[in-house]
Amino acid sequence: MRVVDIMSRVVVSLPPDAAWQTALSSMREHHVHHIPVVDGGRMVGMIRQSDIQRAAMIEGQQQAGGVSLARVMVRKVHPVAPCALLTEALDQMLMHHVSILPVVEDGRLVGVVTHTDLLRLLSSSVGSSQDALYLRIKPSDRLGGVLGHYQRRLQHVTVLTNGDIMLVLRMAHGQAESDRVVDQLQVDWKLDVIDATYRPGRAVQSLSGAA
Repeated sequence: MRVVDIMSRVVVSLPPDAAWQTALSSMREHHVHHIPVVDGGRMVGMIRQSDIQRAAMIEGQQQAGGVSLARVMVRKVHPVAPCALLTEALDQMLMHHVSILPVVEDGRLVGVVTHTDLLRLLSSSVGSSQDALYLRIKPSDRLGGVLGHYQRRLQHVTVLTNGDIMLVLRMAHGQAESDRVVDQLQVDWKLDVIDATYRPGRAVQSLSGAA
């Protein structure tokens, strides 16, 4: 299977001269943590939540209005071709410590693929009747407490080759519930959540192929 078989067609992108507030609103509206920055159909960068936080800080400290995405975006991205094998895409993510890859063809952005998409396909058994929240977090000494607290929700936990932790939690009340869980992990448990993706009807039984 190849990247083109599972990639998401880009539903949201922004120009480099867009304000950081626009990116923040788009992330909240589309429930994403990264937005491609596109100029004339060609990808020129990626904006992340941490970049938005930096833009807000710059604006506050320097009293400079209208900090654009071009000023804070990540310019060094790691594109993958639509025809690339899924294992190649996963290797790229682990090598560069990223959770999303832009899919580029003839210099133009045609989609994105996330680590969640790949890990779900690498599972040996996939259920279709339950909603799930896929989380990628940095290692923490609080992990034991987190696993105990969410024991009834826990579907799977995997340690990736770069040391990050992949958790899959069962959800019963949709996107709003998953957003609350992410907030709890970040605020109450002080965890570094790299990526969080809610998937309806995609609960994973095993992720043995992802370790």
